[in-house]
Amino acid sequence: MIISGLANEVALLNRTIESCLAYDNAKEEAFNRLYAELEDLKKDASFNRIRPLYIDLILLFDRIESVRQEIIPSPISALLKTLGEEIVEILYRQGVEIIHTSSPSFDPTVQQAVGIQSVTDKGENNEVARMVRKGFKCGDHLLRAGEVIVKRYKAIVESHESS
Repeated sequence: MIISGLANEVALLNRTIESCLAYDNAKEEAFNRLYAELEDLKKDASFNRIRPLYIDLILLFDRIESVRQEIIPSPISALLKTLGEEIVEILYRQGVEIIHTSSPSFDPTVQQAVGIQSVTDKGENNEVARMVRKGFKCGDHLLRAGEVIVKRYKAIVESHESS
């Protein structure tokens, strides 16, 4: 009788310890999730503070490229090209990259259509005709989608005159 009473108490103590360990494990997992979420929030807050500077540098790069393309080749256009490259390098050192797409097709996840070019070849439908402004990203964050002109198929309808 004493042994069975002790066995019951040991079993109860064992269940209590297992319950406490399960509770501690659940608490530890919850804390780990909270720490991970806090770290993500800190990264996002840090990125959101610096994002306006990245956007301003990208706009400066756009302006330099625009002026460079409008003037005839000269030492000034070479200087502007160098300045643009230096801005891209500064951005690159901060983790900002120009978005390069491997496919000629329009990709709405990283490109924004700012114009349409009609084409008569159905195979060219939804291809990028030309890049207007380059897109930029910082890690997984899209800073600016590339602005492109997209080709759209438009069938030619021939009219037949009846005599």
